[in-house]
Amino acid sequence: MHQQSLKTARKSKEEMAFIKWFKDVSEKDSEVGSNVHLALLANASFPVPAGFIVTIDAYKTLKREGHRMSFPDNLAESITDSYQLLGVANKTKAEAIMQGTEEIVTVRCDDAPFHVQGSQNVLKAIAACWAKESKPVLVQRMIQSEKAGIMSTTNPANKSDELVILAAYGLGEAVTSGAVKPDTYIVDKKTLNVREAKVKEQDFRLFLDKKTGKLLKEKLSEGDRRLQVLTDKEIYQIARYGRKIQEHLNIPVNVEWALENDQVHILRCQTSGKEEKKSEEKKVESAQREEVKPSKKEKTTTNVHVLLDLAGQNVQAERALIQPELIIASSNTHPAHFIREKRADEYTKHLVNEIKKMGTIGTLWLCNSDMRSDEYRTLKGGHKESYEADPLIGWHGVRRLLDEPEILKAEYAAVKKLLEQGYNVGIVLPFVSDKEEVRKAKEVLKDVNIGVMIETPASCAAIADICKEGVSFACMNIESIAQLVLGIDKHNPKVKKHFNLMHPAVLSLIETAIKGCKAHGVEIAACGNMPMQMAQFLASHGADIYAKPEAVQKMRNAITAP
Repeated sequence: MHQQSLKTARKSKEEMAFIKWFKDVSEKDSEVGSNVHLALLANASFPVPAGFIVTIDAYKTLKREGHRMSFPDNLAESITDSYQLLGVANKTKAEAIMQGTEEIVTVRCDDAPFHVQGSQNVLKAIAACWAKESKPVLVQRMIQSEKAGIMSTTNPANKSDELVILAAYGLGEAVTSGAVKPDTYIVDKKTLNVREAKVKEQDFRLFLDKKTGKLLKEKLSEGDRRLQVLTDKEIYQIARYGRKIQEHLNIPVNVEWALENDQVHILRCQTSGKEEKKSEEKKVESAQREEVKPSKKEKTTTNVHVLLDLAGQNVQAERALIQPELIIASSNTHPAHFIREKRADEYTKHLVNEIKKMGTIGTLWLCNSDMRSDEYRTLKGGHKESYEADPLIGWHGVRRLLDEPEILKAEYAAVKKLLEQGYNVGIVLPFVSDKEEVRKAKEVLKDVNIGVMIETPASCAAIADICKEGVSFACMNIESIAQLVLGIDKHNPKVKKHFNLMHPAVLSLIETAIKGCKAHGVEIAACGNMPMQMAQFLASHGADIYAKPEAVQKMRNAITAP
C-alpha cells in the first residue's frame, strides 16, 4: 500500500511537471512559454476554450531519455490522461479516464495548428510540433468557427487608442497562413466605434472535415464574397473583449479569436513585442507573432516566397518550396519501410496526393526526403533506423538517397507524375556537399529541373563546381550552415546561447554561396528561422527568401523597411 502511495505521488509530481492546466498557471510560470497570457485570461473567466499546456520540462525529459520523436511511458500517459479529461463535465478524473472521450482538439506551438482526435493522434501532433521547435505545446478544445481572425489590442501603427481586427470566414488559418486577404477593421478603443473598414473579396472558407481530419475549402456564394465578414455587433463584441484583455494584462497583445454559434472564443494571446521579456524564448515568440497588414512595397531585388512543410497546408502563391518530412510522416510509414515492403508506388501516390492539396502554386520546388536517423522513429518501420552518435552529420540527405536509390526513384516518380498533370515542379537534393553527389543523382533524375539545398560549409565553398553540374536552383538552409560552421547544436540547452546566425564566418559563407550562384546564373534563395537582420543581409545581397506562410508578410516588411 505504501509503495502504491509513493508511485501515485511520483506520478502526480511528474504530471504536474509535464502538464499545466490553465487553472494551475500563474504569471511566473516560465515553463508554459508564451501560453501564460492565454491561461491568465482563462483564469479571469474570459471565453477561452478548455485546454492544457505540455511544458518545456516535458520536452527536456524527452531529450534526456534520448527519444527525439517518441515519448517515455510516463509522459505519454500524462498527456493521454489529460486529453481524456477535456470536454468531460461533472465527472471525477477516474471516471473520465475510464470512460474516455474523443474530443477534437487543436494542438499547436506556432501559427500552424493541428486539429486531431484520439490520444494517439494527439501524441503524433505534439511530436510534430517538437520536430519543428523545442517549446511548450498548447492542447485545446477545437472551435469549428464560422468566422475567425486576429486582433491587435493596440494599432501597430503606433496608435494606442485604436484596436485592429482582421477577419475571414471559417477557421482562422485562412488569416494566419495568408491564404486569403482578410477584412480589416480599425476600431476606436474608447467608444468601440469603427473608424475604418476595409472589405476584401474572399472566395472560400476553411473548415475541418471531421471524418478525414483534413482542412477543406468551401466556396462562398457570389453574394457572400463581397459582403463585410463581421456585422457591426460582432465587431463591437470582439473589440470589447480586446479592450478588456489589454486592461486585464496591462500590455498590448495580439489575440486570435473565433466566432462559433454567435459566441466569441479567445484561442491565443501573444505579446505584441513592445514590452520587456523575461526570457530569450519569449523574445523569439513575440517576434514571430505580428499582425499581418497591407504595406507599401518598395523596390527590392529580393522576393519572399512560401515554404510549406506540413500536410494540409493550402496556399495560393507564385512560388513555393516544399520540405516534405512531416508530409511524409502523415502517411505514418517511413519511406525506407515503403521500399522494404515493395510499396514504392504507394509512397509515390501519397506524395502526389498531398502536394496536389497544397493549393494553386505557379512554380514548385520539392525537396527530396531528408530523414535523419534520430527522427521519425515512431513511423511504421522507423524502429529499424540505425543509432548514430551525431545524426546531424550522419547518414541522411543525398548521401542516403544515393545509397538507397529506390527512395530517390519513388520521389522522382512523384515529380514526373506532377509534371504530367501540368504542374511546374522541380526536385531539390538535400544536404549536398560536392558536385559528385549531384552528378550521381542526375543519373536517376532525367528530364527534370534540379535544385540543391546548401546546408554545409563544403557546399558553400564548392558552389561553383556544383552549379556547373546543371542545377537551376539553390536554397541555403541558414540554421544548418550555422550549426556546422560554429560547431553548435542549437537544440542543446547548454550551448544554445552561443548559437549566432549573424556570426562573421556564417555571413562569409552565405555571401560566397550567393556570389557563386549569381556568377553561374543559378537562382539562389535561403530558408530557415532567421532574425530580421539576416533577412536584410540576404536582401542586400540579392538572395530570395522562403518563409512559412505566417511569416511571409513579416519578411517582406523587414526587407522593404527604409
